[in-house]
Amino acid sequence: MATYGFIRPRGAIIAPSPLSLTDAPIASVLFIALEAKYGNMPKYKFLGIKTPSYRNYILVDDLFPSLYIDGVKATRQPGSYNACAVYKAGSDFLFRSNRIGVNILFGALREPYAYFNDESGLWGGEGWYEGGTYAMTSLSPKGAALNGTPPQNKTVEVRFNGYERSSSLHGEYSAFGDASGTFIFGEPYWERNGVRYVRFFTELNGYARFTNADSDAYGTKFFIGVNGSWEGWWEAAPPTPKQAWTFNFAKPQGSDAPIQQDITLAWGGWTEGLSETELMMATAGVLHG
Repeated sequence: MATYGFIRPRGAIIAPSPLSLTDAPIASVLFIALEAKYGNMPKYKFLGIKTPSYRNYILVDDLFPSLYIDGVKATRQPGSYNACAVYKAGSDFLFRSNRIGVNILFGALREPYAYFNDESGLWGGEGWYEGGTYAMTSLSPKGAALNGTPPQNKTVEVRFNGYERSSSLHGEYSAFGDASGTFIFGEPYWERNGVRYVRFFTELNGYARFTNADSDAYGTKFFIGVNGSWEGWWEAAPPTPKQAWTFNFAKPQGSDAPIQQDITLAWGGWTEGLSETELMMATAGVLHG
């Protein structure tokens, strides 16, 4: 289970509709979610609103779906063709043709050609498969691919993989599609008498920090009050999410300060936290333009 904080884009962007107007994985990007990996380049996911209901929040690795052509996963390729995204399944490329509204599966990233031989009754030249832009579920043989007996369509399956949550933005996200496991978006917090104790997204010297609670140099103890005060203070070990956090009263040896009751913080949940920064974002490429 990984915990994600976030950086907030400067304004939302509209994500592409990779294959279908009704099946786009994200309606708008709200944040870039960053995994809490200190000292390393953090992993990231896009956080947005799922369509068509606009009710679920989702975390995805990118703005494009996974495509499977006859059961073979097609991976998105760097760059574009006709200003549109390119996928590759096995040795074939899936891209948008120069002919408006036509997607082509072909063994090279260029326009194929073919001709019909009247004498043989067969197609010469090259073979490929093509299909329409929206709600594409199959690709039809064209050119030399029609010479099969009988010609067979290629099936296209679109899978949106990620993690979703319906009740609120922050909290645990459950897997859908080919994804597995659970992800958390937000920072854990505990509360008492209206005061929140929220974990910072970044650590200090490799150890967690919280609002309204100090820590020792090793991150092994947290304090409410002033550690070492003659009047006493409260101290606790690092907390465990979803469990209460109890601080035990302590005082220096020889202090005549009265013993105070321990302080127990109730588990609050997951929240936005305090760490954010603005990020400029650009729109992404689209399979159908």
